[in-house]
Amino acid sequence: MTDAGLDSDDVDSFYEWEEADMSMTETSFKRMTLETSPDKNVLNHVKDFEKSERYSIDFDCNRSPWDRLSDWIQCICVVTFDLELGQAVEAVYPEGVELSEQEKINYCYLAFPDSNSGCMGDTQFFFRVRHKPPIPDEKSPLSSNKLTRRSPLYYLSKLHTYYNQNCLPTLSIDPMFMWGFVYFRQVKDKSLKRGYFQKSVVVTTKLPFPDFFSKLCGVIAPYYFDDRNPDLHGICREIDGWPAPLPGQTISLGILGTSIQLTIPASNGINRIGTPILSAESPSGTPNSDMSPPSSILSLSMCRTMIARVEPSLFQPLCSLLPYIHLLWELMLTGEPVVVMASSPDACSRLVVALVSLISPLTYCSDYRPFFTIHDTEFKEYTSKTQSPPSITLGVTNPFFSKALSHWPNVIKVADFVGDVSDPTSRLKKVLN
Repeated sequence: MTDAGLDSDDVDSFYEWEEADMSMTETSFKRMTLETSPDKNVLNHVKDFEKSERYSIDFDCNRSPWDRLSDWIQCICVVTFDLELGQAVEAVYPEGVELSEQEKINYCYLAFPDSNSGCMGDTQFFFRVRHKPPIPDEKSPLSSNKLTRRSPLYYLSKLHTYYNQNCLPTLSIDPMFMWGFVYFRQVKDKSLKRGYFQKSVVVTTKLPFPDFFSKLCGVIAPYYFDDRNPDLHGICREIDGWPAPLPGQTISLGILGTSIQLTIPASNGINRIGTPILSAESPSGTPNSDMSPPSSILSLSMCRTMIARVEPSLFQPLCSLLPYIHLLWELMLTGEPVVVMASSPDACSRLVVALVSLISPLTYCSDYRPFFTIHDTEFKEYTSKTQSPPSITLGVTNPFFSKALSHWPNVIKVADFVGDVSDPTSRLKKVLN
């Protein structure tokens, strides 16, 4: 056993045997591990693994470039407004990441506000969109084996499979959905034909960490917009040097001179402190010239520390809804169709996630979209009046939805609550049948 965890060969054996039954409870899994394992070497390693309470496994062996990056994010997209094409993907980082046409269309339409609110300046929000994952390579050491292709878990890497088995149920990864964290900037610019500069930086990921990735995008995007020669490829190299997102760890992740501290809770409640990663390093732990951050970043020191949560914030989004909190809890628990109408994508996305988290530690089993637009492929299905509304929670900003979703039984209309939560002028209009 190495300091980082299991040896690579034993990790493969461990997972081949461990993933045979994904539905097994933790108790029965441990019992089977200690009593019925046909491999004594695996048995010994599992005993050591449980006794030492180690959750850091060496996943760096036999991994290709950017594999560690994919543990955290899918890619970083830059979406701009083209006078001829409309919203279009300008660039994708790192190079080599291939997005399907449907992914490009989804990211383009979800990267800009879908309302007449005129979001001037900088706006941050996030979305959750249906994702069709590529079929993993059967020969890849990272692919989940002995799982049928009909199972969504088939499309998870071994690391993400391990993460799902040890994280809180409310924080598990759904491979059929992708999260996007948007930093949108709109400012007047007379040098442009349209008269406005409109562009978004989007970080896409499978991990459901709204607070963490909002903070991460809030660090990356201003650097991209304000620096004369931004190097997003170098930022990807920094993220590629981060440790794996394993449950039960508190880690410090360095990005652009900022250290973001993140705690990922484990299902058994045991956490340990991980090694701070303040700069990009090679798998062996020694500096690597190919993994070094951009030159403009090297002059920065770790002068700022941020603390991020994996669970979303509840008080600020729900403060104006406190008189109805029990009713909202019941709606989430029973999976009733709910639509949240707000004046900005920031407001609706944070409120939708807060509503879904109300029933924690129970898992919300229905679908939810923090930010939904008229361009979504499921728009016609959700607005159809010939069938009952689906079990889903939607966040929208386009006034058109007031008519399109008028037949939905539960509608929450709120004013923008980005400002002071104690502001007595804050308004709430609630329509719940």
